[in-house]
Amino acid sequence: MRPLIIGLLLLVAVSKYSFAQEINSDSSRLLQSVEVRAFEHQKSLAEIPASVVIIGKTELDRFGNNSFLPALNLNPGIRMEERSPGSYRLSVRGSSLRSPFGVRNVKIYWNEIPFTDPGGNTYLNLIDFSSINNLEVIKGPGSSLYGAGTGGVLLMSSRPESERAHMEITRGGYNLFRAAGSMQWGNSKQYFKVSFARQSSDGYRKQSAMDRNFAQVIARRVVGKKSTLSFLGFASNLNYQTPGGLTLAQYQADPSQARPAGGPFASAEDQHAAVQNRTYFGGLTFEHQWNDRFTTNFIVYGNNTDFQNPAIRNYEARKETSGGVRIVNKLNFRKGLFVFGLENQAGHSEINVFQNNGGVKGTQTSSGSAPTALRTAFVQVDFDLPASFFLTTGLSLNNYVTRFKQTVPDIFSATQRSKTIAVPRIALSKKFGKQITSYVSIADGYSPPTTAEIYPSTAVYNESLQAERGRNLETGLRGKVGPLNFNFAAYQMNLTNAIVLRRDDSGADYFINSGKTRQQGIEANVNLRFIERKDWIKNLGVWISHSRNNFKFTDYLKYDVDLSGKRLTGTPGQISVMGIDYRPKNGLYFNATGNYVSRIPLDDANTVFASSYYVFTLRMGYNIEFKNHQAELFAGSENLTDKKYSLGNDLNAAGGRYFNAAPGRSIFGGLIIKIGR
Repeated sequence: MRPLIIGLLLLVAVSKYSFAQEINSDSSRLLQSVEVRAFEHQKSLAEIPASVVIIGKTELDRFGNNSFLPALNLNPGIRMEERSPGSYRLSVRGSSLRSPFGVRNVKIYWNEIPFTDPGGNTYLNLIDFSSINNLEVIKGPGSSLYGAGTGGVLLMSSRPESERAHMEITRGGYNLFRAAGSMQWGNSKQYFKVSFARQSSDGYRKQSAMDRNFAQVIARRVVGKKSTLSFLGFASNLNYQTPGGLTLAQYQADPSQARPAGGPFASAEDQHAAVQNRTYFGGLTFEHQWNDRFTTNFIVYGNNTDFQNPAIRNYEARKETSGGVRIVNKLNFRKGLFVFGLENQAGHSEINVFQNNGGVKGTQTSSGSAPTALRTAFVQVDFDLPASFFLTTGLSLNNYVTRFKQTVPDIFSATQRSKTIAVPRIALSKKFGKQITSYVSIADGYSPPTTAEIYPSTAVYNESLQAERGRNLETGLRGKVGPLNFNFAAYQMNLTNAIVLRRDDSGADYFINSGKTRQQGIEANVNLRFIERKDWIKNLGVWISHSRNNFKFTDYLKYDVDLSGKRLTGTPGQISVMGIDYRPKNGLYFNATGNYVSRIPLDDANTVFASSYYVFTLRMGYNIEFKNHQAELFAGSENLTDKKYSLGNDLNAAGGRYFNAAPGRSIFGGLIIKIGR
């Protein structure tokens, strides 16, 4: 209850003061004017009673233009990891506890279309960097409006650009190559954009090459006077090799090596360990404005995935299809907003497992199918109260069902069906003048086991795995004082039936319910920015973000050993990110970023830790504008000090194979051309 008590004290204490400075700066515009999409509040970031992070083009273009990872990692409470190029893990406030790779326990939407499949997995690595120009992250449970997921919600946006054509090329270390281009046409009635991208890399380690081809279409058309029809579709063909985890001795001797042969298992190279993912996705949105106060968004989407994974232990082949609908109704009334709707998702996975004979399918060892359905009905009411208070209350009713049927090696079937799960949220905020906002919130969340957790790479069905539940108590304070922009949050997340990852000797994953966790944290983001202070300076700023995590198991018995009080596996105790931005008025710019991560427990018993590390990144460039066109040359360096560290550790790995070495120092550079701005 401590975060809630602190928040109430902040509301009382800060209410004695009023801040009304008018600041003419980009950060002020962002805080006060940009309307965020989170929780459908239709308010500026300054007024949102939740931990919401906005990542725009400025943050995305700060690094090498080939991955979302460094931009997401700028923000406290958010951590994206990379085992090898193309193999990512996204964590919000410790949610990586159950993710061997990919994205689980974080619900993702793209242009308001559900992108997370009903099996609970999200293939974020399919998407090219240039296809997204805005990200919003809700930290903590968003289940009251978005359904399954105790970690958080990621809202991705692909919005119309100002140029008619866009071309870019990037080259970097370890033979990184990326080329992308797009063209768009449009007016006030209609808009059409088509884009293509190719990215490849040899990777730092052996057996870590990746290659991705991506094509996307976005279209929008005004239909009649009060309706709009929008389409988002893409095709992605992703191939990346998986080098496997190393023991500490192997990591220290040669961090660039792939997992060598050991015991009865061949090496990652001999088994041609890799992931091949070919996916087609499409979503249609129909928005109708019934009158000045009432609008409806009707969304329908479909997805088809062919997933191949030759691994050290076996060769897994999955055929996945999914689809669903989401309906959001918004009714404005004199002092607030009423939101209600539903989201239904259904999917089907055909899972076949074979022996892996050097990257070739051998004898089939198992075959099964797993139809899954998720259903959510939600309602939310926002109230603008006197004295600049704002109250939001929300509730969703959820259920899920997974039917599993195995035909090889023997016939077996089982059904997991939940009862109706009620998930509430309530939050209260208070504005002080135009620049300061304080809030408190209580939010519940739930997250059912994913298809990949019920039937993991061990090819053994786990019918005992249950959904985890969470409750988040949080308080926050954000605002501006002069050129200083700040954001503070304190929270406590309590999980029950927390799902924990384990690995057998071959590196195959399996999952159990661990009991309870208590995840307490403090997050801070401070930005000191001066804009147009001198004739020769357009922008000069320094900033720092920091998160301190006290994440622990509170009720966890493993093999009759009580691990209560141990630190949560895979989560650092502290993360600090610091940056300097300098942009004179002659078209030049310079960005420097430093990232510190404290040591990370790699097993539930806290006997093995990944070392702490500092990583520094630089980027500089030059913008040239002529007529209505623009060109940008840029170059930089990642891991400037050539630090050896492990990024994307394998948790609870058998045989001590925890470590996946990150790339050493690398140089990148590129060219961007925008035509018809």
